[in-house]
Amino acid sequence: MAITPEMGNIEPHWATYFTVTDIEAVVRQAVQLGGRPIVPIMDALGVGRFAGLRSPQGVVFRVFESGR
Repeated sequence: MAITPEMGNIEPHWATYFTVTDIEAVVRQAVQLGGRPIVPIMDALGVGRFAGLRSPQGVVFRVFESGR
């Protein structure tokens, strides 16, 4: 995925995505377990929704729910 000017000052990086069936429930559970949202749930170009999370140990990952 290309980094566009609209994304701001982002350096190239790897991103791990986990596919989920209920993104709201996953984000809620992550927070209950000590995680922190770093990217709110957002639409992904009409193909679904995604969010970014940081684990209590500092691991950054993303979750993706395909369009319904």
